[in-house]
Amino acid sequence: MFAQIHVTTHSGKLDGIPSINTSVLDNPICARRAQDPESVCAKCYAARLLAYRTTTDDAIRKNNVLRDRLLTDAEAQAVPVHAARFVRIESFGDVANVTQARNYLRIIRTHPAQQFGAWTKNPGIWWAAFQADGKPENMTLVYSSPKLNTPAQLPARLDAIVDHIFTVYDRKTYDRMQAAGELRGAHACASIACIADCGCTCYRKDTPRYIAERLRG
Repeated sequence: MFAQIHVTTHSGKLDGIPSINTSVLDNPICARRAQDPESVCAKCYAARLLAYRTTTDDAIRKNNVLRDRLLTDAEAQAVPVHAARFVRIESFGDVANVTQARNYLRIIRTHPAQQFGAWTKNPGIWWAAFQADGKPENMTLVYSSPKLNTPAQLPARLDAIVDHIFTVYDRKTYDRMQAAGELRGAHACASIACIADCGCTCYRKDTPRYIAERLRG
């Protein structure tokens, strides 16, 4: 059966950047992390959003086929993001297994005119997918630090596949560090609009490795 992949459109920060998602609410890895009070996942914005935007959650749950089997090239090429310049992978969750990551690689490869940014706390899954299929030139892999206020340190084999390390800071810490110049060397992202205000730093490879974002809400 031909898989029709749902694409989410956004306003606000991701205005003009469509995203391809599965739901954080049915990802067992995300669920385990959300139980850790020291993890940024305990403050998950996407989980709060999808809990009351049930129509959005229902739509992206239809993309669970990405976790179940590999798409054909025709299915991957049919994902409707051809009009976009930048595309986000997983704005509401994360990859749950290697099949899902490999499917994203197929989508990325069959859309060479688009630049993709994939956010993850599961770099080992992406590492396995890259071992199978390679890493496309038109994507960046952004590792989301698991803990607030703490840029992650990765093992060498995983650090080598990551283009950016994205760390969320609570508002007090972010404002203090920015005022003191302690975020120097990192791109400061106070939840600004990616296209209009930022130039899509996370989606490009010629930009600072470290990204610092102020916690929303």
